[in-house]
Amino acid sequence: MIKIKMHTLKLLIILSILIILFFFFFYIISCNNTKNENFIDESFSEYEIIGGCETPGFSKKVFINNHYAYITDGKWGLQVIDISNKEIPQIIGNVKTGWAWDAFISNGYGYIADYADGLLILDLKDKENPKIISRDNLLIEATSIYVKESFAYIAHHQNKLLIFDISNTTNPILVGTCDNLGWLYDIYVDEDFGFVIFRSEDGNENGLEIIDLSNKESPFLIGSWTTNNNVNSVSVHGNYAYIAGGEGELNIIDISNKENPQVIASYDTEDYATDVFIKDNYAYIADGKKGIKKIDIEDNNNPYIMQSWDVPHYSSGVFVEGNYIYVANYKGLIILEDKRK
Repeated sequence: MIKIKMHTLKLLIILSILIILFFFFFYIISCNNTKNENFIDESFSEYEIIGGCETPGFSKKVFINNHYAYITDGKWGLQVIDISNKEIPQIIGNVKTGWAWDAFISNGYGYIADYADGLLILDLKDKENPKIISRDNLLIEATSIYVKESFAYIAHHQNKLLIFDISNTTNPILVGTCDNLGWLYDIYVDEDFGFVIFRSEDGNENGLEIIDLSNKESPFLIGSWTTNNNVNSVSVHGNYAYIAGGEGELNIIDISNKENPQVIASYDTEDYATDVFIKDNYAYIADGKKGIKKIDIEDNNNPYIMQSWDVPHYSSGVFVEGNYIYVANYKGLIILEDKRK
């Protein structure tokens, strides 16, 4: 009788343990599901990370052309990534350079602003075997590049903007310079005007400078806007320039009067805004450790955040095409999808 009771007691103990374990694992699973749901809610579910690709270097900027992403990857140069399958992007080609900082892709050629090697022009017709066809080693400390028609505009770290005739891609010719502009970090060209981001040597005066490019041989400064905060990137849409600032802000500048640009609004982006891309009525901000911000700028006087997404590592470059947002995040390429119609 005692043996039967002991046996029954053991069965009850085992059954109790099994029940406890069942509810424990159920609790863990429920917590994880709740955590994922909360994460999606907190980060606005209109975005989702759908793919990514690690690069060997220090991914800074991204440029999209057709079905390929081009990543400037520091000393590892330019990475060519096939993005035809957004879920599994693949590196298919690369060119190693001194320190690739910025890139512009046009008509089968890649134009690289390289901090160590200056202006590089690459033949990208064979994506798996891109080749350097021109190199200007004298133009070291190049930080940004914009290509329009047959000219390349290069922002130089040492106080000047340079204009190259690239009608012959194997032999680009320097046709004009604009000096004494400060340390330049970014350039955007719209019509016959260049918009450059500058910083002073002591860091006390930074901002936007507007350059008249109508005469390529004699470009000249016509207007500027200054701030005490760091500035990193500029994009232009219509009569407005959008500036990503290092103090975690988007500045909106009215440039209808090129000689006297005026800030009309600012928006706090939380971290360190390094890059800005304008599409339709939205400004997409690469915001360092805070990922990507999508800001509604339909009313430039009253910008407000529409969406946000946490991105691994550090968002430094952004490019938008269609419903996809491409992010350079110091470790490679991240692809997000904007589901909002």
